[in-house]
Amino acid sequence: GHMKYVIVRVEDYASSDGQTAALLDGAKTSHLQQLAQAGAVGTIRQKADLPGIDRASLHRALLGFESGDPGASPGRCYAASAGAKLVDGDTAWCCELVTHRDGAILDPTAGNIPTKESQVLIHALDERLGSEARLWTVGHGSHHLLIVRDPALTSDGETNVRPPELLIGQTWTRALPGGALGLALRSIIEQGSKLLESHPINRVRVDLGENPANLLW
Repeated sequence: GHMKYVIVRVEDYASSDGQTAALLDGAKTSHLQQLAQAGAVGTIRQKADLPGIDRASLHRALLGFESGDPGASPGRCYAASAGAKLVDGDTAWCCELVTHRDGAILDPTAGNIPTKESQVLIHALDERLGSEARLWTVGHGSHHLLIVRDPALTSDGETNVRPPELLIGQTWTRALPGGALGLALRSIIEQGSKLLESHPINRVRVDLGENPANLLW
């Protein structure tokens, strides 16, 4: 049979000055302890000046992929996990639903929007903006997939686009790549944002005091 791995990554943003309890203190961790004793354990630390964790790069590194390996791009990895079949000529992009205000990203998960709501938004995007060359595919929560056969959006350099958790408080237009690819992405994002802003799902979320999924990243 195939060898399988379980990688458990626990994030702890508490300072390490000893004044704050560790994330797992007091937690029921018996199963985690059994996994740790049977496997390998380590601590991953990042530079203090970074705003967040680049999860895609971290996961690729944990699995031994090189950062520039096009076969391990975030989009292709997510397509595999979502069961989406890619053929030659397809480019898969991670498609995140986020919250923005005045062009600045505020919430990279759109208030942890549930899949039952986000899938309605993704279907609406595909119905209004999709084509034979662009297909939106439902994933989970705020994380979804855009599969394109559009030359303007075909790129193995997808990893140059930073994930939304690294862009909190920043203007999203400044984080786009340059050239024709950046212009094509901006066009899709702006068209998608107009549709999302007016969608009933987001109007209800705003009425309930929840962050709307009003930007496609």
